[in-house]
Amino acid sequence: MLKIPPIARFFEKNFPKKNGGFDGDFVIISIKIGRLYSSYGPVNDKKNSKPWLERFFLGHSLFPKPNCQFIKANSVNNSLMTSRLPFEVLSIIASHLSIKDKVSCITVCKLWSAPFQDSLWSTINLNKRHLRNICNINHTEQNAYKKNGNRVQTLNLHQSTEVDDGQLYLLQQYFQRIKCLRIQHRSLSNHNFGKTANWNLWASLVSLEIHIPEQNQHTPKHELYQILACLPHLKHLTVPDKICYRVVCYTWRDLDTIHNYLPHLESLNLAFLFTSIANEDITLIRSTTPADKLKRVRLSNLDINIGWIFYCALKYPNIHTYESKTNFGSRSKLVVPCADTMSVIKASEHSFSSLRVATISQKLQLDPYFYAFWRTFAQMLESLQSLDYRVNLTCGEPPQPETIATKAIPLSSKTLQKLFIKIIPRGLIYSNFPLQLDYCPCLADLTLEVPKLVIKIDTILRNCVSLKKIKLKDGRILLSQEASYISEKHGLQRIEIWDSDVDPSILSYVSFCCPQLREMVLCVVKITDSVSSETTTLLLDMSFTQFDVLKLNNVVFRLQDNETLDSNDTHLRSNSNIHLLVIERTQSIFDSGEIGSVVGTPPVSLLQNMIPKQIWFQHCLKKVARRLYSEVRMLKKREVEFAKNYFQKLALKNKNIPDPEPPKNQCHNGFMDKNSWKDDLSRGYVLLRCKYVGKYEIETYSFDHDIDIL
Repeated sequence: MLKIPPIARFFEKNFPKKNGGFDGDFVIISIKIGRLYSSYGPVNDKKNSKPWLERFFLGHSLFPKPNCQFIKANSVNNSLMTSRLPFEVLSIIASHLSIKDKVSCITVCKLWSAPFQDSLWSTINLNKRHLRNICNINHTEQNAYKKNGNRVQTLNLHQSTEVDDGQLYLLQQYFQRIKCLRIQHRSLSNHNFGKTANWNLWASLVSLEIHIPEQNQHTPKHELYQILACLPHLKHLTVPDKICYRVVCYTWRDLDTIHNYLPHLESLNLAFLFTSIANEDITLIRSTTPADKLKRVRLSNLDINIGWIFYCALKYPNIHTYESKTNFGSRSKLVVPCADTMSVIKASEHSFSSLRVATISQKLQLDPYFYAFWRTFAQMLESLQSLDYRVNLTCGEPPQPETIATKAIPLSSKTLQKLFIKIIPRGLIYSNFPLQLDYCPCLADLTLEVPKLVIKIDTILRNCVSLKKIKLKDGRILLSQEASYISEKHGLQRIEIWDSDVDPSILSYVSFCCPQLREMVLCVVKITDSVSSETTTLLLDMSFTQFDVLKLNNVVFRLQDNETLDSNDTHLRSNSNIHLLVIERTQSIFDSGEIGSVVGTPPVSLLQNMIPKQIWFQHCLKKVARRLYSEVRMLKKREVEFAKNYFQKLALKNKNIPDPEPPKNQCHNGFMDKNSWKDDLSRGYVLLRCKYVGKYEIETYSFDHDIDIL
C-alpha cells in the first residue's frame, strides 16, 4: 500500500475537503531555494496516477544566484504561510540541496533552522585534516562538532586516516547518536587498539562496515567479538576482504557466536575464510538457533559444501538473497556423508523457503561428492527465482566408471526465472558433462557456459516455455531426434552463441519455431556445411525472423567436402573458409507497416525497387602503415553483378566459367586483398536470408540495410 507522504497529510489537515476534493479550485505551493524550484499540489485528476513524492522537484530555477524565498500558495479560499510547512517536507527539500544552500536556508526563519541543520549534519566524512581539527582543543571546529554531534546520523572514516584508540574514543563521545558507521581500510590504527575506546557509546548503531586493524593472527576474531557485544541493535554488518582475514580460519560456530551478539541482524557480509563443515558436525547443527530476521547473506571466502548448505538452510529460514564464493578452494578433500548423515539432511523440514536469489562460486572435483552436492542443493531450491552458479571443476585422477555416475544431473524448478551456469575446467575436459536442464516453466533468462556440454536446443525450448533470452558458450549445440517443425511456437526473443560450432539447421529451426526472435549475436562461432552438388552456397535460412539486432563477430563460414572435414591441416581448413557474405531480406521495412504512414514518403513500390533485398559483403585485407588488418566492405554494384553471374553459371554447370585470377595478396588466414576479391568466388558465398533486418554489425563494422545501399 502506498504511504501518504507528509505533504499530502499536510494538505488534508490544513485544507478541508468539499465533495471529495480540496477546498477551493486548486492549491499549489511553489518554493524556490537556490537553483531548486519546486511545486506541490494535490493529485485530484484521474489521468495523473503518480504518487505525491514523484511530483516533487520537477524543475530548476533559472536564477544563478543562491537565494531562498517562499512564493505564496495559489488558492481561491486559502493561503499558505512558510511556517506551516511540516518538518518532514522541509527535510525532504533539504535532502536535495547543496551544503551552501542548506546554510542559507537555516537563516530564513526559526522553524526552518532545525530541519536544515539536521540535514546539514546528517552525514560526516572525516579525513586526516578533519581529525586533527576535532582533536585540537583550541580549534574552532571542535566546538561546532560538540554542539551538533548529536545531529550526525552517518559517520565515514576515510581510508588511511589511522585513527588511534584515543581519538576514536573522542569521536564516540561527540557522535553518540549515529546510526551508520563506515570504517575503511587503515582507518583505524593498530596502536593500542581496543584499550581506550568505548563501543557502548555507539550502541545505537544500525549499520556497520569495519576493517579491524591487524595486530596478530587472533586479533580480528577477538576484537570483532568485543565490538559486536556492544551493538545489540545492529541490523547490517559488513566486514570487507582483507589479507589478515584469510589467515585466521572461521567455523560455523564462529558464525553462531556473531548471531548471538546480534539478534536483530538483517544483512550480513563477511570476508572471513570459513572452513568446510565436517560430516560429523552435521548432526550438531540441528540444535542451532535460527536467525529469523536475517534477509541477506554474503560470505566472500566460503567454499560451500553439503554441510554449509544444511547449516544455512537451518540458520537462515527467511533469507531472500544468498551469495558465497571461494578464492582459495577447499583445504581438505571432501567426502560424501554417510547414509545416516544424508538421511538427517533429507529428513529436515527446514529449507530455503524464502530464498529468491542465490550466487554460488566454488571449487570441486568431478567425483561422487559433486553429484551428492547437486542433489542436496537442488532439493532446497523450491522458491528460487535467480541462480548464478560458477565452479572451478578439476578432474584429478582419470575417472573410473565405478566412481563417476553416468546419469545426468537434472535441473528443474517451477519458480526459477533466471539461470547462469559457468564451468571453468581444470585438467581433463569431459566430452559429456553430466548436466541436464529439465522442466522450468518460468525460466526467462538462461546462460550456459559449460565446455563440451551437449545442448539440445529443441529440448530446452520445449522444457522452458517462458524463455526470452538464451546465451550458450563453448557447448555442443544439437537438435534431438525428436525435434519437430510442427511443435507450438516459442516466445524466444534473443539468442547469443559464443565459442561454438553451429550447424545451419540449428538457426533454421530457431527461426521457424521462434517467430518473436528479434536479436541474434554470434561471436567466435564456426558454421560449417557440406559442399552442395549444384552450387557453392552456404544457406542460413532464417526466413521467419525479423531482426532488431544482428551481430556477427569472428564468425567462420566453411563449406567442406568429406576430405576437408576429416583433415587436421590448418592451411587446408583456412583455404576452405568463405569470405563472401550475402544478407537477404524477404520483406522490406515498409511491408511491416513501420514507415508506411509517414507523411511525404515515396510510394512503397518505388522504394522497394530502390533498396535491393540483397547486400553483398567481403571479409578482406586492409593495409594500414605497412601492416595488414582484416576489414568488412560492401561490394559495389558492378562487383555484385559479376558475382551473381558467376554463381548463376556455376549453378547451370556452365563449362565456360572463367578461372579466378591467382591471389595477389594473401595472409596466413586465407584473406584476400579487396582488389583480388574475385579469388574468393571459388570458395562460394554465405546467404543469410531473413524476413527483415535493418541495422546490423559484421566484425564490429556497422551497416544499415536501408541507408548504406543508397
